[in-house]
Amino acid sequence: MNENEKEILERADEVEDIYDESLEEARKDDVLNEEANEVEDIVVEDDSNSEDVLKARISELENEVARAHADAQNYVRKAKIDADNQVNRKVSNIVEHILPALDNFERALNVKSDDANLNNFLKGFEMIYQQLYSALEGEGIKRIEAVGQDFNPEFHQAVSTVKDENFESGKVVEELQKGYTFKDKVLRHTLVKVNE
Repeated sequence: MNENEKEILERADEVEDIYDESLEEARKDDVLNEEANEVEDIVVEDDSNSEDVLKARISELENEVARAHADAQNYVRKAKIDADNQVNRKVSNIVEHILPALDNFERALNVKSDDANLNNFLKGFEMIYQQLYSALEGEGIKRIEAVGQDFNPEFHQAVSTVKDENFESGKVVEELQKGYTFKDKVLRHTLVKVNE
């Protein structure tokens, strides 16, 4: 066996090793296992195989290994994106059900009273409200700014228009219901009054 044939056989062994690693990443695809057996057959065969046939086969197998590796990476990337999207949908659904409770907390906190017992009760409500909102904020939920901002239909829903000299035309004058976003997606538009 000459030096050139030894080098080709060593290269075939290297390709076989790379091929075996890709098989593990591609979840040991049956088609690739058959190809691995073919590599073993080619390497074990006698010297009747020409150098060109071995080089062509090595090139073919390298391409298949590269494709299998790329397919495995694409699968992992797509699975991660799908899982993230599913989690985001679940979080969005849960938060949309919690938002009315936040609204009720805010309404309760807007009650004004001279009764000390009621005020202490409202302080407890405020602590619970802040804790709940902080937890949502920690997960990426944000309030949409409204009063004094330019009306933006992406974030605001106009309920009515008013005339107010304290605001420029097209500015949000009053917020009737808070709006929220989650990871740049609007969960609920802010209900607003807009200056004419």
